[in-house]
Amino acid sequence: MLLGLLFPIVQAQSDNINFQWLFTCKEKALLVRCDKLGNIYTSNGTIIYKYNTKGEMLCSFSHLTNGKISSIDPYNPMKILVFSRDFLHITFLDTYLSPLNTISGLLSDYNLYQPTHVCASHDNGFWVYDEVVEQLFRFDFQGKKSNESLAFSQITTEKIIPNQIQETESGYIIINDTNYGLLVFDQFGTYIKTIPILQIRHFDTFGNLIVYTSGNKLIALNINNLHQQSVDMPQSDVQDFAIQDNIFVCLNKDGIVSVYKWKPL
Repeated sequence: MLLGLLFPIVQAQSDNINFQWLFTCKEKALLVRCDKLGNIYTSNGTIIYKYNTKGEMLCSFSHLTNGKISSIDPYNPMKILVFSRDFLHITFLDTYLSPLNTISGLLSDYNLYQPTHVCASHDNGFWVYDEVVEQLFRFDFQGKKSNESLAFSQITTEKIIPNQIQETESGYIIINDTNYGLLVFDQFGTYIKTIPILQIRHFDTFGNLIVYTSGNKLIALNINNLHQQSVDMPQSDVQDFAIQDNIFVCLNKDGIVSVYKWKPL
């Protein structure tokens, strides 16, 4: 049902989808994300800006003292995860982008060796990928380890070098390696399968869909049945993007952020 709403089943090409331009953000960015409420987040690496779909900047947060922002994860719009890989630092922000709590002891307090990627998880938890042991670890909201995956060396003989991890609302954890594909795990960290689609630079998720770009196409892949559909993107120079509900956010090579609304015919 969801797939049909986002990408109509009948010849799901650009002729069947309209993108309605809403606004362009004033600030240039390096990262873009959006949450399930339709809020848009942009960051230049040190400051996060939050917009609504009217183009109004609602609030901002400066991360200057905590290192460059590596990723933003608004999986829970009330508890937004911000990760600095350089400083091994996690900050959780509330809906006004005010700090809720900070985790600065990933190595000492959490017994990790080299955490390179972090994403938010259900029930206020979070996942960490440790590059040294090549494993996923989940911690609950109290900071206690609740789940872990097998070492990736037990899953494949290939060396996995993730460029992104993300938990979906439907309970999957997706790990992307541009030279290997998408590894799919369940919410307990149990390996399910590999989807051998290569050279994905960035993806986002929506329900049971993994959404990524290829050339000038936006492609939606159903995790369960691997059915794919595609549409033409509204601009040709997309370097990064975010998608939720009927909002599509584009970041171009010049750092310009454009926000569109989906408008199925």
